[in-house]
Amino acid sequence: MPDSMQLLINPGRAWPLGVVGGNSKAGQILSADYTAGSLGTACAYRFIPPKSGIITKLAYFITARAGTPPNSVLEIRQHSGSTVPVVTAPGLFASQTVTPPGATTTWTQLTLSTPQAVTQSTPIWFVFATPTGASAGNSISIATNGGPTAFDNAGAILAAVTSSNGFSTGSVVVGTPPVVFQYDDGTVVGYPYTTNANYTSNTLRRGLKLTPLTMPLTVSGVNVNSGASITAIEVYNEGSPPGSPIISRSVTGSIAIQAATFEPFVLDPGMGSVRIVCTFSTNSTAPGYLLSEDYAANAAFLGPCRFGGGWCSTIDDGAGGWTDEQDRLPRLALLVDTPTPQYLPWTFR
Repeated sequence: MPDSMQLLINPGRAWPLGVVGGNSKAGQILSADYTAGSLGTACAYRFIPPKSGIITKLAYFITARAGTPPNSVLEIRQHSGSTVPVVTAPGLFASQTVTPPGATTTWTQLTLSTPQAVTQSTPIWFVFATPTGASAGNSISIATNGGPTAFDNAGAILAAVTSSNGFSTGSVVVGTPPVVFQYDDGTVVGYPYTTNANYTSNTLRRGLKLTPLTMPLTVSGVNVNSGASITAIEVYNEGSPPGSPIISRSVTGSIAIQAATFEPFVLDPGMGSVRIVCTFSTNSTAPGYLLSEDYAANAAFLGPCRFGGGWCSTIDDGAGGWTDEQDRLPRLALLVDTPTPQYLPWTFR
């Protein structure tokens, strides 16, 4: 029996395509002098490369800044275990001094002084710490979670790990950290969202704008972070104004418990860009969204890593058109029977 026919009988087989969970952003303060393997606070990004090559640059996010922070260090280290890198000398691939940024809630783009060769599927660690002069009053905090509540996004492929003893031991942060890597061929890979937020409470249609697909998707339902007051899911092509959908499905029966299934419809590459939005019976802040703060100043670097390579929030502008919000991703997941390379909410281009 074809998968599409099985889906009609058992919609629960559908794959979730999108992000639902939301949490506050978090960071690790670099407040104690660091010595690898023994002392000090540190924040590391444990990364499993999706392709082999040379990493030349990364962007990371600062959640807080206090006083006059001293210079930090970035160490690139060999993988040891799920919670620690190799902390002895042979495990140190490269090290460079990092000048603290002058502002908080900002992205910092850092060029590696020694480009780093990576191998597909071989974990590697990027460790930030402060060797001397660290204190709570003169410090920065490195982002460890960009909004997700669990490993339902990039999983263990990209994780933040923190330590208070120089990575003698470490602790994996549940969620996905905002960090983006760039290869020497221009490929970027990572997670660009830094926190989550709710929409302004109103009844304006809002949801997800999809860039043109590369293969058909059969959609048989949705998951949302919050289903408050949602009455229907509507589909619009690029030229359709609010109120004139090309497809509409009622979801009043179950959306209050954050999910709904309905008669499947097909999104085809020939449709081009489409909008999939929620309608509301009363004022609501649903479904919420993940936000990439400081996005405008870093759009060229971060943009290709957005879910689907450019999927974003879209909302009725109240004047017969739509506003596409490139720095936001609605917490709305489509249930589809065709998993695609866009399944992960971060991608590389």
